[in-house]
Amino acid sequence: MAISTLDPTTALVVVDLQKGIAGLPTAHPMKDVVGNTVALLDAFRRRTLPVVLVNVDARAPGRSERSFSTTGMPADWTELLPELNRQANDHTVTKRTWGAFTKTGLEQYLRGRGVTQVVAPVSRPRPGSNPRLARRMSLVSMSRSPSMR
Repeated sequence: MAISTLDPTTALVVVDLQKGIAGLPTAHPMKDVVGNTVALLDAFRRRTLPVVLVNVDARAPGRSERSFSTTGMPADWTELLPELNRQANDHTVTKRTWGAFTKTGLEQYLRGRGVTQVVAPVSRPRPGSNPRLARRMSLVSMSRSPSMR
């Protein structure tokens, strides 16, 4: 079922559109993903709706069963893409676990603004390109607090 109407208190949560992730193979051309996300950012900002920009920095502390190697990543791999045009009113979250809601304060931020709906555009890795990354990205796209459902 397609959603045709957004709640008046909808937030946009952009996850992992950062320099170190954008260069990886994806199911859809990254140029299109970024362009569509920028259009969403512009629309949410024009309406003064909450915008959250989430980046990932390393892996979950103490976790070893699913490694995400940062070997070979450039020094600025965690920086958000410049096309996102970060604004002073944007809320930023750096996650160090698989989900953006785990130990980041994101749920509290959204609740504090009365958010009742979240739009979260995500880019999927190209099938077969990297099974571990594909699993990680699937977890990211499904990540949401049970109380936000």
